[in-house]
Amino acid sequence: KLTRGGLGFANRASDRPSIGKLTGKCWERHPLGLRVTDLTGWPWSFYAQLRDGNPPTEDSLMIKKLFFVSAALLLAATAGQAQSTNRLHFPVAGFSIASLEAPPKQKDAQQPVLLMFLPASEGFSPNVNILIQPHEGTIEEYLALTLNQFKSAGLKVITQKTVGKGAVTIEYSGATEGQAMHCYARAEKSGGKVYLITATSTEGQWSTTATPLKACVDSFRLDGK
Repeated sequence: KLTRGGLGFANRASDRPSIGKLTGKCWERHPLGLRVTDLTGWPWSFYAQLRDGNPPTEDSLMIKKLFFVSAALLLAATAGQAQSTNRLHFPVAGFSIASLEAPPKQKDAQQPVLLMFLPASEGFSPNVNILIQPHEGTIEEYLALTLNQFKSAGLKVITQKTVGKGAVTIEYSGATEGQAMHCYARAEKSGGKVYLITATSTEGQWSTTATPLKACVDSFRLDGK
């Protein structure tokens, strides 16, 4: 008869008066516990208390084995899932790559994090970039500052929208170095930072790139939200 203390182990050394070793269908005394080798020769171990000094039954051994094998598979799957979620996946291009990041050396410094491109045309590659900017104020104050900068730069705001309590989106256009550009941005406040995600293309490209660029920007999510 097998009994258990705690998580499958006897609680005290005195609770283990009769411990044996089982290999195949033969068992022998062993000071630490039961060591079982299955038909494939792969060893796995557990500890049990033998109240009456008899070896465990094959059914009880199978239950134990299934429990430990299931636990091992669950741990392996969890570790694999944790590793896979720390990767950037590009299914069209057919690859994935681990993220590359580090905390900024200065807390008050703007930090570029990611830049992704679509195929180039008209001498420009439409892209989405992410910046982390220090900002202790509210998202409304950040928006007001941005709109003032747009006005000074001669940029035209096409649409602006509040998203939830801490984010805004802005679509705008204007000329940069003589080139007509079209942009769509999302700014999201968290703590003392603003995460700025901006899609940029030429005005001529916007009709064909707006959908994937805006979908990419709108897909941004802060961890835990």
